[in-house]
Amino acid sequence: MPEWPGLAFSVGGDTGFPTIPTLLQDSCGTLPYGASFGTTWGSDSAFNLNVAESGAKAEDVPEQADALVATLKATRSQASYDADWKLVTILVGGNNLCIVCNSNAADQANGAAMYEQHLSTTFATLATLPRTVVNVPLHPDYTQLAEIDWGFFGNIACGTILEVICPCLGGGLTSEASKQKARDTIKEYNEVLEKLVGEFNSPDYTGTRGDGTRFIVQPFAENSAFNNKALVAEDCFHPNKKGHELLALGLWNNMMQASASKADVITPTSDKICPSVSAMLS
Repeated sequence: MPEWPGLAFSVGGDTGFPTIPTLLQDSCGTLPYGASFGTTWGSDSAFNLNVAESGAKAEDVPEQADALVATLKATRSQASYDADWKLVTILVGGNNLCIVCNSNAADQANGAAMYEQHLSTTFATLATLPRTVVNVPLHPDYTQLAEIDWGFFGNIACGTILEVICPCLGGGLTSEASKQKARDTIKEYNEVLEKLVGEFNSPDYTGTRGDGTRFIVQPFAENSAFNNKALVAEDCFHPNKKGHELLALGLWNNMMQASASKADVITPTSDKICPSVSAMLS
């Protein structure tokens, strides 16, 4: 099944589709270096600085951060690496949440403590990049997948698929207790992200931090509704084209909003916010 990296909301670069790179192109006149293109994952033409991988869990992200830094150093001059502003978006944990209800006291690989450990390592790597804005979107309630009415045959198909690949979020046999475990863990993940952003932005941070580098919580998805099949791909789990368009709009608007007034809800009828110097400086 094609994965459409060119349409990925945070890094896709396909012409004529709203993503963060193409919205920046509309505003600034130039498509940022590093955007993804095409439909096939893993080919040289499919991505540039997109180091995300299908099926990745939180434990995989430190290696991806290392790969991003290494790729930047290998493909940019030292002057460019030091002086150019960079935009990174990191959203991970959905695949952990898919199976978190199966975790027990002896297996906490998907719990908040391990999530914090992996994300802290990742943030420490990204913090070394000079002149970097790291977008940190908060997780939405993924158990909304269980609320979608796919139609008679669709309910059977998606219920079966989700029961196999994501039993804690929306499988046909998913118990309310399992979904509540996922919701509780989503809340814990988001608390971890907010905590880490505070720590890595703190003047007391003792690690290596690049000049001007900041981590920013982007809450647009936290309380948004994604229980509409029009936003979900045929695998019953990932966002489809319209879903990515909505995520791009939400992230873009958060980026344009002052830190004290970022929206935690986005809808298909929301207006795109134009850049404001006063908001971006705050």
